[in-house]
Amino acid sequence: KMKYDMAYRTVDRKENLFLLKNKFDNQEVLNSLKSKIESNLEETNYNKTNVKAHMTSWNFFNEDEDFIFFFKSLVPDIRRLLGPQKSIYIHNAWGTMLSEGEHHVKRHEHKRVDFFCGVLHLSDEGPGLYFEDFDETIQEEFGGYVLFHPDSYHEVKKFNYTKPRFSIAFNINKNWFGETK
Repeated sequence: KMKYDMAYRTVDRKENLFLLKNKFDNQEVLNSLKSKIESNLEETNYNKTNVKAHMTSWNFFNEDEDFIFFFKSLVPDIRRLLGPQKSIYIHNAWGTMLSEGEHHVKRHEHKRVDFFCGVLHLSDEGPGLYFEDFDETIQEEFGGYVLFHPDSYHEVKKFNYTKPRFSIAFNINKNWFGETK
């Protein structure tokens, strides 16, 4: 069962931005997702994106049964936050592992995403996920996740890790009229 913390805040900047934090409790699924990141990191992506650390391929979790199970659990949050949607899809979902003092995620937004973005934390270690528009840091918590507007600037600052920081980042788009996915 999901625990709801609907204490999200809204701020205006061109559009209506949002930030929602919550927690997913299925330990078996969370442990499986973390294990999949550990065993599927791609060195070809290292330091070539806003993620200045290790990551899987961009679409690694798009069709993963454990990630889809997690994603389906988000439906109540999606409906509460953004209303009912007829057709949405996982545009991409990738895993990250930050483990060294120089590892970080550069400040960025997701302009090519037309619905929302999210991050699922799979560890308790790290400096937090900082959202500039809200001046708020979401601390890592195993199973904790955050959903946010694609225009929200966010980053993970450099940190002296004692254990690796694992997460899955994902982008969700809408299917527009006539489009199939």
